Amino acid sequence: MKKRIIFLSFLFLAVCSMQAQQKQGVKFEGGLALPVGDNFVETTFGLGADISYLFNVVESFQMGPSAGFYNYFGKGSTLPPAMGGGTASDVQLAPLAVSSRYYVIKELFVGVDLGYGLRLDKDFEDESGFYYKPKIGFSFGPISTILSYSSVTGELDDFSAIHLGFEVAF
Repeated sequence: MKKRIIFLSFLFLAVCSMQAQQKQGVKFEGGLALPVGDNFVETTFGLGADISYLFNVVESFQMGPSAGFYNYFGKGSTLPPAMGGGTASDVQLAPLAVSSRYYVIKELFVGVDLGYGLRLDKDFEDESGFYYKPKIGFSFGPISTILSYSSVTGELDDFSAIHLGFEVAF
């Protein structure tokens, strides 16, 4: 009986420490993005991925570096000839940011990514700029569902989208 109690105690401690360690570490998010505002005229939807490494700053707050790549697919012939020959090309975005999140409860978190969004498409190279991405997520162990809004604010234009993503923690 004593051995069982000791074994169950060690098992309980191991499971608890694994749960605590799942929050800190590498996070890989992939998802679907829908452009909003004026961008909806030029692009249909986007696919992309982010990778982050989050450190536990305090018990329920994390922060760390994040990088990603998103490709928003152009609509083709929806633009008039005066605005680019009647074709809308793809828009590529590579955000480099500091990601942070606060766990309101064990499963629910809110966060924001702040940094620089690089526009990689040749038509809008000058429109790289400030990048922000507020988000809310729900964790199911090492897997999370995340709803977010992102925007890159350049000199003359900004590019915004709503994201639905799934994240895996390693």
